[in-house]
Amino acid sequence: MSETATWQPSASIPNLLKRAAIMAEIRRFFADRGVLEVETPCMSQATVTDIHLFPF
Repeated sequence: MSETATWQPSASIPNLLKRAAIMAEIRRFFADRGVLEVETPCMSQATVTDIHLFPF
């Protein structure tokens, strides 16, 4: 059997649902106050976080 076929998530479905609800509440809190959500890049020595990707 391949490694991919035996992979299992470490978080339970109830915990994932709880996390999703918490994240939604946090996002709603800030959205109600007009705060813009942005994603900031990671600091990395490479131009991309996966060194095996070719960045153009």
